[in-house]
Amino acid sequence: MVHVEGTRSFDCTSPVSVMSGKFVDLALEANVPIVPVRFSGGLPRTALQTRTEFPIGMGRQDIWLGRPMLPAELAPMPYGDRKNAVLKAINALGPSADLEQPLLPDPEFADRVHTWQQTAGCSEEHAGLWVCLQDVDSPSEPIARLLKAAETGTLELSSSAEDQWLGTVAQWVFGTRGPTIVRPD
Repeated sequence: MVHVEGTRSFDCTSPVSVMSGKFVDLALEANVPIVPVRFSGGLPRTALQTRTEFPIGMGRQDIWLGRPMLPAELAPMPYGDRKNAVLKAINALGPSADLEQPLLPDPEFADRVHTWQQTAGCSEEHAGLWVCLQDVDSPSEPIARLLKAAETGTLELSSSAEDQWLGTVAQWVFGTRGPTIVRPD
């Protein structure tokens, strides 16, 4: 998935207008369709001062999937028309920019993210991931180990490839002040 503007947008009042034609070129070279995707409800109508990676107030957003645009449909078009066809398809999804409104925030989730970010010393993005992992009903064994480490204060890792991956995720979500990560010598 490629975000055309995605986190580059500061508000929801303007249709998507920026996209490199290179994305269309890559899809054509690989002979794969382009699926237009549009996110709505996650940005305010008044422009934010800084970019955000999450819907405002840690609420929800709608994700709209369009009809796949096949290479055979795009290839005959002139270069600029290809890009414009994709932009038009994206902007046709969901509510128009004139009508789009932000969805409701989730203050409880936002508070949990902020609290973990401050506690662990990790980024907002990684704190958001951590809170999502805490809400998984039946976590996998590696994720259950991460969750347990938050209770015990220590995550002990082996030299296995899975544990090396788990150590990377732990660094992200545990930040500079979270549980201790013990790697093999």
